[in-house]
Amino acid sequence: MNRINQLASCSNHNNYINFWKFEMDKILLVIGLICSLSHSGFALVELNCSVANSKDGIFTFTIPTTSRIGDFNMFFVQQEITRLHPWAVTAMYNYLNNEHNISRIDNFRPYTCEGLNQTECGTTFRMTPEQQAYSGRTSFDRGHLQPSHPFTFERDANDKTFYCFNIAPQEPFTNQQPWSLVESREDLFSPTNVGYIVPNHYWKLVCYKDAAGVTQVVGFIGNNTLLRANDVAEQDARKASTYLPRSQQEIINTMNINRVHLFQEAWVGGETYLLEGRSEDRLPSADECTFKRDLSPEVRQEWATYIGGFSKLE
Repeated sequence: MNRINQLASCSNHNNYINFWKFEMDKILLVIGLICSLSHSGFALVELNCSVANSKDGIFTFTIPTTSRIGDFNMFFVQQEITRLHPWAVTAMYNYLNNEHNISRIDNFRPYTCEGLNQTECGTTFRMTPEQQAYSGRTSFDRGHLQPSHPFTFERDANDKTFYCFNIAPQEPFTNQQPWSLVESREDLFSPTNVGYIVPNHYWKLVCYKDAAGVTQVVGFIGNNTLLRANDVAEQDARKASTYLPRSQQEIINTMNINRVHLFQEAWVGGETYLLEGRSEDRLPSADECTFKRDLSPEVRQEWATYIGGFSKLE
């Protein structure tokens, strides 16, 4: 089994941290993938959602879950106080995420925390009349920052993926086609007619140690701007841009420079709260993931072949 297949199957021989970036101003969505060991008998340390745990305009808190191997922190959340969307959501996956014991049941709802602003995801994100005429659709998808499917190992875990801090408006074609494929492997802001903000990109970074023990980071960008109705050429271009592997530096270059420090804080938060009790010491550190900025042509081509849509890179 080669390294890429080990990533897909979550082999215990190599370990990975996936770093999802969901761009609003920019919104950074972070997830992790770990092939970790069973754990028991530890006291879970949670970070409560409160103003006391906020700084730089960000609420930080953890979301615990239960499972057959015990309790652990499922998400490390960074929620902007003055906006309706999260800045970052972090999770680390183990072999449980390959188990699908329950079916998805939609339960979109706000998370209860005094003073926490979040988008209202209980109803659909209706488009303006102008957006409807352009796209041939009536609403944006309620896009998960953390996907629902990897959390179908337990009802409690799957239910918590539907909190509004994990949901934002996503362009329907992109969500249902190219971004869905990227998920399965491992313009300007546009207010709508009910006043919420539509993010302009969804981003993903994957950090892992390869077979030689070298830390690698590869990224993907999902453009979230509207596509014209039935424009096949635009849809094909969107697929191509979504499947294109990027270096971490390419993704950083699109960020608001004043928000770059939150990038590392998301890694460190995940490392601090999500590794607890997992007996895992083979992962890249937060610093290793943060400072691995380049992407070699060989790794870029490997990922392009793995994701699909390219036989070679231009």
